[in-house]
Amino acid sequence: MRHARMIAVHLTRVAALLAIVAPAVALAHDGVGRSKDIVIDYADRTITYDLKTVTLHRPGGFIITSTTQNHPDVVQLELTVLSTLRSYCRKPAGDYDPPAAFLTLGTPDMPVRQVMVRDFYWGSHIYKSTRWQLPYRSLALDDVSGPLERFSYFSCDGRPFESADQEYEALKLMVTDTTVLKQFYNCRRGIMGLFVSPSDRFSSAVISASIKGQFLDAYYHLCPAILGETPHPAGS
Repeated sequence: MRHARMIAVHLTRVAALLAIVAPAVALAHDGVGRSKDIVIDYADRTITYDLKTVTLHRPGGFIITSTTQNHPDVVQLELTVLSTLRSYCRKPAGDYDPPAAFLTLGTPDMPVRQVMVRDFYWGSHIYKSTRWQLPYRSLALDDVSGPLERFSYFSCDGRPFESADQEYEALKLMVTDTTVLKQFYNCRRGIMGLFVSPSDRFSSAVISASIKGQFLDAYYHLCPAILGETPHPAGS
């Protein structure tokens, strides 16, 4: 159960990371001139699409597996923020100025928010949480209303995990671990699908006609590279 929850959290994170900044795209070669990877580099992470994992699926469709690795400077910042947010659970509810260690990616280009410590009530219980929004456009989430700051959050009692220690380790893993994601694209219909596990069958894929962010980048770069054809227009 814990493993399944961790996979679900990873998938949610991947689906949420929709970068605004245009990525850099490169082909990696196997040493004899043949392309084996398509690499898309973002401000906070690098995604490698392994062409050896491609399986053709019906006319215009294919399944491929990608590997996502967060950049070291972003990993260090997110770990610092996470550790500090956990320590703020000992503080009274209120707003606090962020420490200088939260601003290590250069001069912020979005509003610098205060660290929020909040108490909230659920029945007869009082729970506490901490939160901070990262003030960097390169890390922001894409939204129809404009860029939204990525945020870090810590539930001081560990919910929905069994303890705060378990939550902390799970969040650390999300930041530091390599994410492997199996996905499906149909270049003639403008649709995609995601799999919870790389071993899932096609019938388990969650299919959608709304392709955004990193998945839209992948769609427009992978379709010509794999099928040699211009993809059908896609997007939200």
